[in-house]
Amino acid sequence: MFVSKMRFILAIIIFTWPSGVFSQTHQPSLNDLIAVVHGKDAIKSAEAVTAIGKQRPASELAIQTLIDSLNDDRRAVYIPSYVFILFPVETVGSQAADALADIGKPAVSQICEFIDKSPKTNGRKRAIVALSKMESDASSSLSTLTRLLADPQVEIRLQAVMAIVSIHKDSHSLSKLLGTVLSDVSPDVRAAAIQAIAALGEAGSPNVPRLIELLDDKDDRSHFYTPDMTGTRPIRYDAAIALAFMGKEAQVALVQLKEVMNRDSDPLVRVAAAFAIAKMSDAPDNAVGTLISAIQQDKNGSDVVDEAVILLGKLGPRAKAAMPELEDALIHPEVMVRIHAIEAIVAISPETANSRLLKMFKDKDALVRACVIENLGSLGNATPEIMKVYIVALQDSDAVFGTNVRHAAAVALGKLQEKAVTAIPHLKRMAEGDESEWVRSAAINALQQISSGQTENE
Repeated sequence: MFVSKMRFILAIIIFTWPSGVFSQTHQPSLNDLIAVVHGKDAIKSAEAVTAIGKQRPASELAIQTLIDSLNDDRRAVYIPSYVFILFPVETVGSQAADALADIGKPAVSQICEFIDKSPKTNGRKRAIVALSKMESDASSSLSTLTRLLADPQVEIRLQAVMAIVSIHKDSHSLSKLLGTVLSDVSPDVRAAAIQAIAALGEAGSPNVPRLIELLDDKDDRSHFYTPDMTGTRPIRYDAAIALAFMGKEAQVALVQLKEVMNRDSDPLVRVAAAFAIAKMSDAPDNAVGTLISAIQQDKNGSDVVDEAVILLGKLGPRAKAAMPELEDALIHPEVMVRIHAIEAIVAISPETANSRLLKMFKDKDALVRACVIENLGSLGNATPEIMKVYIVALQDSDAVFGTNVRHAAAVALGKLQEKAVTAIPHLKRMAEGDESEWVRSAAINALQQISSGQTENE
């Protein structure tokens, strides 16, 4: 049900109509582009903003024009009036942010000045996104972004956390800075900091005492991976997951984690605690057993089953006891559960995964079949039976929202290099005549990789 609803939402097609603004044989001047930016046609304005961002060297006037455009909320795409939109769409302002990100360092100081002075939340958020996309090129903005961690607006603080994580390259000082955010009044901001600390691994371990305290946090944060995109998850869930990646310093949390695993009211939190225990304990069997039970108890909802399957996969070979239940999950009615079961089986037992993957290639859903192909490719085997599956996949006409089985097969064959030589005729036909440019490009790349592999072995 989850996937079918998500597909309905994503099935809304948004068309960007070409305006022909830049179809002239000559390149428009900066002044011409600025005039278009200030015009009434939002789509033309967005195109002009993008064109300004590509001009080099970027003049101060060009940068200022883009910064002024950050506050422009007009949609940069055509959306029919009868379409109800649940997700963000491109605006002139977001295009300006992308253009500034392309310019990079020369725009940083003016962007920071804009953030400090602008009263408009959307514009400030876009400015922060521009800095985030520059990564280390925006390192001079860190003092500005750090000040924003105390901004009165939750959205700004949240965006600042994500930008700092993108820009800051010193793990230990980043960990210390994120630690100051773990007491933010907003659950969403706290969760962003917790997740960023988890990504740091052992460098984030100085925050273990606070993460243990957060195992008692009663707040929920936003979780948009639901059909109506209004779901939530407990902060306790994030804290437990983060502790799993803190290394030996998190051993002190085992007692609290066991209490959470056995007694927390939320099944997702219990599953997260079980994962953390299994990840750090010398005797993970009981915790793995809790994850196995979560798969078996569908009454808690498919999201709990799905999460348990994902976390078992992250445990790798430590979760071998779960293989029978993961095999059962391969026939679960929810597509995403089947996909994550495939990925978990490959992560836990790659040496026995091929036979299971070949069976799953018969699945009725294109997303599952594409997942099978991708995982076969990651294993790198090219037996005659597997090559037959690849060839069949190259002729698969099914596609779902950018997931194309033919594309997945071409990419996987390219990774095999010289082992995929028998697929060359099929890839050539695809490169020359497939209806999808995306698939044709993948086929061309695969042919180059196969040819390169042959050359290296001659």
